[in-house]
Order: sequence, then structure tokens, then C-alpha cells
Amino acid sequence: RAGIIPDDVEEALAQQLRFRSVLSDEGSRFRYFLYFDRDDGESLRIGFGKHIGQLLSDIDAGYLRYCLGSMKDRLTEEATRLFTEQTERGGQPRNLF
Repeated sequence: RAGIIPDDVEEALAQQLRFRSVLSDEGSRFRYFLYFDRDDGESLRIGFGKHIGQLLSDIDAGYLRYCLGSMKDRLTEEATRLFTEQTERGGQPRNLF
């Protein structure tokens, strides 16, 4: 009813395959800590904690440093790098590509 899932079954299954690919890629790169914005496909959003859903570029550097210290054994290398870069950037957006 909300229009999220296509009425056509084949189209819905194709969409599911596309989403599965995106989620698999994000999972291997970031685990659940980060994900790409679903609208622009480039901006990164936080996938956990009190800032879930917020843009990485909007997160306080102090919180990211806390995460780097307390979760360093769980973060992927790429997530660690992105968190570190953002703490050095001090909240300014960065271009991923």
C-alpha cells in the first residue's frame, strides 16, 4: 500500500536482488557501523548507537573517537579509516569518490 514494493512480482524480485547486493557490499566494507545514504548513494550514515541514521559528516568528532577506542576490535579497516578521517575533518563533509 505504501508503494515501496512493486506490484509486479518479477520487478519486486529484481529489486530484492539489487538491495541484497548493496547490503552485502556494505556489510563486507563496514559491517553494520556505516551504510550509504539510500537517496544519494554516496553520503555515509551511521548504522548504530545514539546517532543511527545520521550523516557521518554530522557526527561529533569526540563521539567518533570514543567509538574508535571502544570498538576498535569490531570495526572494519575501512570503517576505522573513515571514522578517523572524519575526526580529523572536524565535521566537514568529505567526498568518497
